[in-house]
Amino acid sequence: MSGDTDFPTEETVNYYREALKVAKVHDAGALYACHIKGRLAEVPAELLNQLDFFCYQSGHNLAGQNTAYTIPSALRAQGYQKPIINAEPCYEQISYSRNLYGRYDARDVRQASWSSVLSGADAGITYGAHGIWSWHRLNHSFGIVQGEGFDAPFDWRDALHFDGANDIAYLKTIMEQYFPNGATAVQTKLHCEESIRISVNENRDRYAIYLPTNTILDLNPLKITSTNASAYVIDLNKRQQYPLKFTDSTHLA
Repeated sequence: MSGDTDFPTEETVNYYREALKVAKVHDAGALYACHIKGRLAEVPAELLNQLDFFCYQSGHNLAGQNTAYTIPSALRAQGYQKPIINAEPCYEQISYSRNLYGRYDARDVRQASWSSVLSGADAGITYGAHGIWSWHRLNHSFGIVQGEGFDAPFDWRDALHFDGANDIAYLKTIMEQYFPNGATAVQTKLHCEESIRISVNENRDRYAIYLPTNTILDLNPLKITSTNASAYVIDLNKRQQYPLKFTDSTHLA
């Protein structure tokens, strides 16, 4: 029902209230959501209650990448039960917004994607290879460069070969293999680093823990020990799995 909007005034709310009303008259069976402004999570309650799922975007602002996991985590903590999707995490090889120098690479996309899914975005994420969605051609103009401060995209024929799409396919494979009935975000903290995210299956006997960087974890808060569990690590860069040993009764490294 919207694209990159927020709801700063009652006039704005009235606009989308009427748009939603008219849309539902013409297509009552469709699924409805709001694609709200990047890094925001606020939708007026009267609209939110009529939407079928929550759609957010962690976007392309370098300082706001943590919203990939803080937004779904906060919504789940507040009791939101409907599906959540991160409809616009950082695109692979899009530049940082606001005229900052640098581009998001495949690792950045993996971090945004895995941390979204394991924090409550149970409807999934999207993937963007920057240059394809605009069908950009080398040396052609690109309209939003000036407005949002983005550097030029890659030629779409080069963007087709970005490897990040395979990372997202692998994420789907892992989640469908080990969490066929879905996964629920776990709010328990195992480390002071908040980007470490945890999810659990419906029987609460299988956990997925995302670590952006290798570290030592004490699994005692989850009541996981060397006597009641086994573990393995997935190298998301190589997309390979390896057995993992406990260093003592509750620690993994």
